Amino acid sequence: MIKDLLGSLRLRRRAPKTEPDGIERLLVFLGNPGPEYARTRHNLGFMAGERLLAHQAGARFRREFKGRFWQGRIGATNVGVLLPGTFMNASGESVEKAARRGRVDVSDIVVVYDDMDLEFGLLRIRSGGSAGGHLGVNSIIEKLSSPDFVRLRMGIGRPPERVTPVDFLLDDFSRSEFPRVEEMIDDAAAAIVQLLNHPLEIVMNEFNRRSSRC
Repeated sequence: MIKDLLGSLRLRRRAPKTEPDGIERLLVFLGNPGPEYARTRHNLGFMAGERLLAHQAGARFRREFKGRFWQGRIGATNVGVLLPGTFMNASGESVEKAARRGRVDVSDIVVVYDDMDLEFGLLRIRSGGSAGGHLGVNSIIEKLSSPDFVRLRMGIGRPPERVTPVDFLLDDFSRSEFPRVEEMIDDAAAAIVQLLNHPLEIVMNEFNRRSSRC
C-alpha cells in the first residue's frame, strides 16, 4: 500500500518555500537511540520513520540536528525526516534545531510516537492538544513554545498488572504482537504520505475510522 501511494503522487500541493534551506514539512519520529531499544514499545516512532525512508530510493539518514536526518522529496513535497538522537525526554532539542534551520512553521511539523493511552494497534491523528503525559511530546512543546503541531499516535495499550510503565515502554514487543506492529508501521507511513497531499481533516477521517475497525 505505501509503495503504491508513493508511486502515484500527482496531486496539487502548496507552492514550495523559497528559502535556501526551506522545508515544507518536518516529519519527526520519536524513539531512543541504540540497538538495545530497537524493538521496544517506546521505539515505535523510529520504526515508522525507518519504514517511510526505506521506500525512498537511495535515501540515507545523516547525522544532524542531534539525531538522524534526511531531506528530500516525497512526491512533490520537500520534507525533512528526523529521528532525534537525544533520548526521548529531550526530543525537543533536536526538533527545535531542525525546525529553526529549515524555517518550518509549527503547523507544518508532524510528530509520530507511541501512546499508552491508546489501545494497542490503533492510530489516531490530530493537531494540537496536550502532551498527554508523553515526555517526548512535552519536550517538543516546551522547545517550540507551542503545541500546534500535528500528532500521529500509535497505540501500545496499558501495561499489565504489576508491570511499571517504564518497564513496559522499554520492553520489546512480544512475538505475538509483531504482526499488528508491522501493520501499524505501514499504516503510519501511509498516513504520512496522505498528510503531504490532503487536508488534515480528510486524513483524520480516513485513518482514525479505518483504525477503529481493526
